[in-house]
Amino acid sequence: MAIKTPSPNFEDDVAYIEAFAHEEWVGRLVLSPHTLKIHELKNARNFLYHVTEFFEGKTLQQWMLDNPKPELETLRQIVEQIAVGLRAMHRKDILHLDLKSGNVMIIAQGVVKIIDFGSSRAAGWSDASAKLNLNIPAGTADYTAPENLRGDQPTNLADIYSLGVITYEMLTGQLPYGSGITSAAKIRRLKYIPAPHWRTDIPHWLDAALEDAVRIDASERTEALSALTTNLRKPNSALIPSRHRPLIERDPAGFWRGVSFGLFLLCMVFAFLAKR
Repeated sequence: MAIKTPSPNFEDDVAYIEAFAHEEWVGRLVLSPHTLKIHELKNARNFLYHVTEFFEGKTLQQWMLDNPKPELETLRQIVEQIAVGLRAMHRKDILHLDLKSGNVMIIAQGVVKIIDFGSSRAAGWSDASAKLNLNIPAGTADYTAPENLRGDQPTNLADIYSLGVITYEMLTGQLPYGSGITSAAKIRRLKYIPAPHWRTDIPHWLDAALEDAVRIDASERTEALSALTTNLRKPNSALIPSRHRPLIERDPAGFWRGVSFGLFLLCMVFAFLAKR
């Protein structure tokens, strides 16, 4: 086990102390092999701390520095484990809201753990209503969904956005909108940077899946964690930009007209050769 205590630098920060206590509540409530487990203590405490499971590993941020061009299958396995952890939180009506590469740990045998629940939001319980209005930071700007920066009510789509950003960063070492998301005022000027701009070996269908997960408008974003992980494994024709889709999908009638015309020309050639 490990003991986590508040930082002495924030001992007078009420919001920080409340977030620290909130983290323990979330870690005890959410049970998943891919989220940090916080143990329930039976004895009274004279100091503020909580006891967590102990493991050795590295942050995903460090892992990315060590693996700048990961294999797609390795990336998928990491993303799928993060999705499992997030799904366990969402089933308890809890949003992480500060998912980033520094808050994900890679431990033994490639197991992934989501940590740091201090910025999470909970809903759905009357006894948790006090926790809904905590003055907790909205997360790290480059990973935080645009609607959160605007002050809108967060939903599961906010965590999907953050996971999309992490996935993009794992593949390219960059962020999908650069480092320009520092305030709500700059959101309108953002433009998605296609992943193949950084790595030419990234398939267009995979880039389409990434773009769909990090759309600025939440109503147009990938709706479920399962959809995101599926889209990372196989092409979703509904997402592939028209210029990269086969002609038969872009224009079925035109495709078959072209086939018919080609067959007609072929028949004409055979007829001409037969007469010679």
